[in-house]
Amino acid sequence: MSSSWNRAGLQAQANSRLSNSMEVSDISVDDSLTGRIWGGVFFHPRFTVGAKKCLNLTGETVFLRHKGSPVCALNLLRHRRPFIRSATIPLLFQYYGVISITRDFPAELPSELNSFIKNECDIAIFSFPPDFPVEILSAINMRTREYITLALNEDDLRVWGQNFRDDVKNKIRKAERESVEIGGIDVLPEKLWEQAYTRKNLKPPIAASRLREWCASLIAGSLLKIYIASKDGHPVAFRGELIFGDYAYDWIAGSDPQYHNTGANQLLMAEIGSSIVKSGIKKWDLVGGQIRTIYDFKKSFGAREYTYYQGIICFNVRGKLYSILHKIRHGD
Repeated sequence: MSSSWNRAGLQAQANSRLSNSMEVSDISVDDSLTGRIWGGVFFHPRFTVGAKKCLNLTGETVFLRHKGSPVCALNLLRHRRPFIRSATIPLLFQYYGVISITRDFPAELPSELNSFIKNECDIAIFSFPPDFPVEILSAINMRTREYITLALNEDDLRVWGQNFRDDVKNKIRKAERESVEIGGIDVLPEKLWEQAYTRKNLKPPIAASRLREWCASLIAGSLLKIYIASKDGHPVAFRGELIFGDYAYDWIAGSDPQYHNTGANQLLMAEIGSSIVKSGIKKWDLVGGQIRTIYDFKKSFGAREYTYYQGIICFNVRGKLYSILHKIRHGD
C-alpha cells in the first residue's frame, strides 16, 4: 500500500467525522502559507518528512479547513509506542501540535479540533508559538504552562549590533584579533554536535549520522543554513538556522570548549544575525530560554522575552496514566 494512498484514506476517514463546513487536506511542499506563521517551519513537509525518518515517527501533518480556507495546521507526528497513542513534542521541535493560520477562527473550530485530536491520540502534549490564540486552548480543555523563548523582531534586527552587551562586543573584537573566520557549510559538523553533549558527560539526543541526513534534506530544500566559525582552519563552533518565510529559528548548535575564550561563539552569532538582517526576515526566534547559561548567552545579543505555552490534554485512562508517568520522568 503506497503512502499517498494510505494518507488519502486517513484524510477521507477524518473528513467523514467532521462537520460539513470542515475538512482535512495535505500541506503541499510548495505551500508558502505557513511561512507567514510563527512556528510554520515545524509544519513544513520537508521538515516533517525528515523528522519522521530521523526520529522514527508516524503520522501526518495537515491543514484543517473551514469552507475551503485553512484555519490551522496540525502536526500529530508521534513515536511508535505500544498500547498508547501519545502525540508528544519530538526532539528538535520548538513548536508542535497546532498553529493557527487565522485569528478569525470559526466558532466550531475548538470542538472540531478536539474531536480530530481525540480520534488520533490518547494524550497530546503540544507546544504553541507565542502568537497562538490561547482562547482555543481553554475551549478544548487543555491544561497549559508558560515557557519563555528569546527572539528579535524587525525593530531589533534593524539595529542589530547596537544592543549587544559590552562583554559581547569585547569578545567579538577579541575573535577578530585572533583571526576567527565565519563561513557557511553544507553538511552537519558531526564532531562539534557531539561535543556539545559529551563535554557535559551526556549522550547526544540524536546520533550525528541520523541528524546529518535530516540536515542534508533541509539544506537541499533551502530550509536550513549552517554557519561555522574556524580558527587556523580548525572548526570550533557552528549554528544551524531554520529559515522559512518571514521567520528564522536558531535550531542546532555546537562548539569546542577549548576555544570558548576566543570569542568565536559571539562572532559567529553576530555574523549570522547580520546575514539574517540582509535576508529580510521579520522575526528571529533564538529558541529556548529554560537553561540559564543558554538564556544569558542569547539575551546578551539584545533578544526579548516572549511567552509561549505548552499544553496537555488526556482523552482516556491510558492517556491519564501516561501523563502521570511523563510527569514523574520529566519532573514537571
